[in-house]
Amino acid sequence: MNFANQQITYVFVLYGIVVLIPFFIFCKMKPEILSAWKVDLKNKKDTKTHEVKTTVSSFFVLYGVLLLAGLFRDNGILTFKENLPDWYYVLSFPLVVILHDTYFYWTHFLMHKSKFLFQFHKDHHIGHDATPLDVYAFHPIEAFVHFIFFLIYPLIIPSSLATMQFMFIWMLVCNSAGHLSYEFYPKYLYDFPIIKQFNTATHHLMHHKFYNSNFSLYYNWWDRWMGTNHKDYFETYQNIKKETEIKARIKDKMEIDLSAIN
Repeated sequence: MNFANQQITYVFVLYGIVVLIPFFIFCKMKPEILSAWKVDLKNKKDTKTHEVKTTVSSFFVLYGVLLLAGLFRDNGILTFKENLPDWYYVLSFPLVVILHDTYFYWTHFLMHKSKFLFQFHKDHHIGHDATPLDVYAFHPIEAFVHFIFFLIYPLIIPSSLATMQFMFIWMLVCNSAGHLSYEFYPKYLYDFPIIKQFNTATHHLMHHKFYNSNFSLYYNWWDRWMGTNHKDYFETYQNIKKETEIKARIKDKMEIDLSAIN
């Protein structure tokens, strides 16, 4: 099996585990036990057919990028470094995550601020009520912009194949969680200096609702630095967590009352 086929198989399996299983559990089955964590921003619009079509086209784009990576690899242009020092392995993952976070913010920001670029990005925003199926719901041009990072990065910065694969897992997990209409982050997330840097599901769900804010992916610092957080983001997050606590208490009380009756 050639390089492109190996990697696309890896992505298919990963997509099934990280995207499709959560989609069917949280968006189709909608288990009552998790109802307290459900976020409803009143964005209802069913666009599953569009999401599937754009996702399929994105996979074709990804396969094309992988074919190009395989060609570069076969001709010695791209070389994955497997004998790097231990300290470099330790630092390589946070480095690629930070640089990808930066790359994503600015490409995403430009796609919203440029009328020309937004005509390619708007495919991702047809579904206002975000679901994990939106993870790869891109116009082919946007899909290329996202996936080409994984070819450019190891061409510039020495990287192992394992680092890039792990980065892909991180990206897909964060993307899937960000498009999930459930808020599992704790109420006091923003009370702690380190973990308050992480974005929440609320952050990206508000982006899908309002479009013109909340452009960052993993961490909130670019939105903070550039003043692009939605003005009501932090308040909305806290309100959602308060609602979650109230719903959880009501659910627990109902269960206690039912058990007492039985």
